Amino acid sequence: MAPFDLRDAAVPAVRHDLHRLLAALPTVDVDPVPLGSVRARLGERPVRDPATGTLLWVDVEAGRVHRWPRADPALALDPWQVDSPVGIAWPTESGGVLVAAASGLRVLGDGRDAGSVGTDTGEPHAGHTPTRSVWQHAAPAPGHRWNDGATDPAGRLWLVAMPIDDATAPGTVHRITATADDVVLTQVTCGNGIQFSPDGRWLYLTDSVRRVLYRLPFDPETGEPGAPEPFFATAQDGPIPDGTTVDAAGALWVPYWAAGAVLRLDPAGHPVDVFRMPVPLVTCLGIGPDGDGWVSTAGNPHPRLGDPGAAADGGAVFRVRLPDGVRAGATRPVRGL
Repeated sequence: MAPFDLRDAAVPAVRHDLHRLLAALPTVDVDPVPLGSVRARLGERPVRDPATGTLLWVDVEAGRVHRWPRADPALALDPWQVDSPVGIAWPTESGGVLVAAASGLRVLGDGRDAGSVGTDTGEPHAGHTPTRSVWQHAAPAPGHRWNDGATDPAGRLWLVAMPIDDATAPGTVHRITATADDVVLTQVTCGNGIQFSPDGRWLYLTDSVRRVLYRLPFDPETGEPGAPEPFFATAQDGPIPDGTTVDAAGALWVPYWAAGAVLRLDPAGHPVDVFRMPVPLVTCLGIGPDGDGWVSTAGNPHPRLGDPGAAADGGAVFRVRLPDGVRAGATRPVRGL
């Protein structure tokens, strides 16, 4: 199937004024608390490994992977340092961690590597880290890096590629397996928030620069998506949607870069409520099994994506207490690794 050009998708019928919307919605008190001493340049995609309970998250621009057993920075394993920007870190079937680096995909750890336990200072681990390059057919184009991603219900890996030097320039969405790297969508600008509905019948994609969340019908057996349709959109001159997360009930949690807010949408795309953060550059919400959540943030403003200025604790991962009944959607390990 030929890749779908996102410029050919339907134009959103409605674009919400985010500031007015946030002012009108119920506000949930989540008691955000910054964790540990690490302050990332660009923290992204907290993912709890369901097999071990370890919280994985990345500092994209520093090329660093953080690992917090029991989501506790006091128990942090030495961070892994790689040689290029990192989009995501994701658990694999073997017990290792798939790291989507601009220089290629690799698995760090081998399911037995515990590292040394101590305070996560943010300094790279100088010792030996078991590592192996994988799926060398899957690499971003020169001058590009992997950004956000996830696995689908069958454990296939989905990643967005984007230019390293210009977050507003077009990129591509890839479906990656042991035997193929298929470009599924093109002309995606700062693609984020690849997620799947709990029943596997919808794929979600955030085009951050367009300020549009798209929904695509999805066949979980074949891994083939249908044509994207606008699902939720905000004004093009307003704050930017970042790494959307879908919970076990099918609700979408959308952080808005430069707004310091995370918006909850119901499965039909209707806004439900919002929670506020003490820093403006929020990037992604990770959800745990017991109502805890973790919000990654950025410490470095990006002039092309809105610059509200620096903030104390910008770049921290914050623990939040989510509303009653909120639980994580399934985190499926990368199949074949």
